[in-house]
Amino acid sequence: MSNKNSRYLCSLFKIGFMGSHCVGKTKYVKMLYKWFIEKGNYNEDEIAYIYEIVRDCPFEVNERTSLKAQKWILEKQMEREKYFFELNKRIIITDRTVVDNFAYLLYAKRVSAKDITVKDVGLYAREVDFWLKVHSYNIIFYIRVPNRLEENDEEIEDDGFRSLNKSFQLEIDKIIETILIDRFNLSVINNEVKEYRMMNNIYMIYVDYGNIELGFKKILEVIMKYKEDDII
Repeated sequence: MSNKNSRYLCSLFKIGFMGSHCVGKTKYVKMLYKWFIEKGNYNEDEIAYIYEIVRDCPFEVNERTSLKAQKWILEKQMEREKYFFELNKRIIITDRTVVDNFAYLLYAKRVSAKDITVKDVGLYAREVDFWLKVHSYNIIFYIRVPNRLEENDEEIEDDGFRSLNKSFQLEIDKIIETILIDRFNLSVINNEVKEYRMMNNIYMIYVDYGNIELGFKKILEVIMKYKEDDII
């Protein structure tokens, strides 16, 4: 049986890109989507690309985000992931995951929406945990804030939507890492290249290159391991 046919025996494969804003996630998602079609032996009908839902949010976001904004984004993210699952897509690539959405909620509780209660956070966390158990990701690429941005005064690229406040960007990055450590039982697979396993056998890899080409090379190395094993 050829590789192209044998993959239909496999279940849906979902790839999530997680991280703070303006770190290159959208570029990586588009590059990977294009790679699967042009070099991965897939056609457009087999792959779904979920863009960053926050850009459609009718409520204020960035530093002034709120419980209602983050709940709206979370619900739409889940709806979109479920929709493509029900269409029997072979691969779903998501620009964001439910985990980084939770990070923005925690930021809001600390800074912009202090009326968010502990109960609100608990209910929200349970929704995120449930989604990771029932509609999980196979791989999450955690795109870190590049060291070059953290260590010097280089400005965030202005995309016309996201905040240019570097302190806000770094704070979200730190909150995501705290969530991973405190909630998801990371176990080291390969510390040298920062590969980990989360709850429910989600495979997670840190991508912290400032250079997009180097970062994408690392992403493809991971994807190729799965293709060689005929998993995707």
